[in-house]
Amino acid sequence: MTSPAVTGFADLFLYFALWWGYYDGIDVDERSLSVLEMLRGKRAILCPNHSSGHDPGFVYFLEHRLDERFCFVAAREIFDWWHGMLGWLIQRLGAFSVKRSTADRAMVSSMQRLIVSGQRKLVIFPEGDISYRNDSLLPVEHGLAALFLRSAAALQVVSPGEPLYVVPIALVYRYVQDISKNLHNALIRIELTLQINDHSGTLEERFERARWLVLKQLSPRMREHRRARALASFAEYEVHTWETLAAGVDLIERALYTRVTQKGHRRVQVHVGNPIDIREWVVAYRSNHHETARRLAQLIEDRLAELLGIELASEQMMSA
Repeated sequence: MTSPAVTGFADLFLYFALWWGYYDGIDVDERSLSVLEMLRGKRAILCPNHSSGHDPGFVYFLEHRLDERFCFVAAREIFDWWHGMLGWLIQRLGAFSVKRSTADRAMVSSMQRLIVSGQRKLVIFPEGDISYRNDSLLPVEHGLAALFLRSAAALQVVSPGEPLYVVPIALVYRYVQDISKNLHNALIRIELTLQINDHSGTLEERFERARWLVLKQLSPRMREHRRARALASFAEYEVHTWETLAAGVDLIERALYTRVTQKGHRRVQVHVGNPIDIREWVVAYRSNHHETARRLAQLIEDRLAELLGIELASEQMMSA
């Protein structure tokens, strides 16, 4: 149940949180603003990429653009943080929990009721976990796409012909200052922890040394730990930009420590993709559940990749 008092406080606190988190602001391009305007008052499932724990706050910012309140799907364990206080807070901001890696029937039922009622747009991160990277995506699960399609089918029973949109949204974090000194200091800390006495070489070379040593020392048990889960793709990590180098250093810090160091001030770029009207997919889903869900999951993933510029390799290369 949402609380006007809590949401009012959160609206005011958002700008302090931006400053506290070393964010200089949020940029939403004109095309994205026009898509958001088109979605005003319509049923939609917003699907942002999930590269940072701060992502929900920036999607929350979009509520002001639409002058609507969203409902967020959050992992069940988050509700226990801060001795349960975080769960109390985000429930009153419109969040409800889901048990990951399980068939959470209560969540499915709640989601379908929410969509059919049309009271709020739903926000769900389709990767299911934080990637901690601007330059890659975790796979979009077929089961989540099937859940979207089941909800669309339920809506067609109640309101035939009513559209339901799945909207890919890219959140891209960009540093706005020279972060080389902060990266140097972070690597010194990592090297001392890993008992690396040689601090010579470029930042990229020092990162490579630390990365391979962490991968060598990481135990199978720790690989399953939440802080180390994002290291699954770490073995073939490539540095192209200051952002990817900083994200790589962050990954090492997450494996070694409980917190990452601040690398510098950033701005967040928000890109809203073309909405997918999944009303048009319901007939195909009734005929072939698995294949239709697979195709929808792949389409969502492709749209997110395009918005992030992963396939287009649009990120500017670091200067030598």
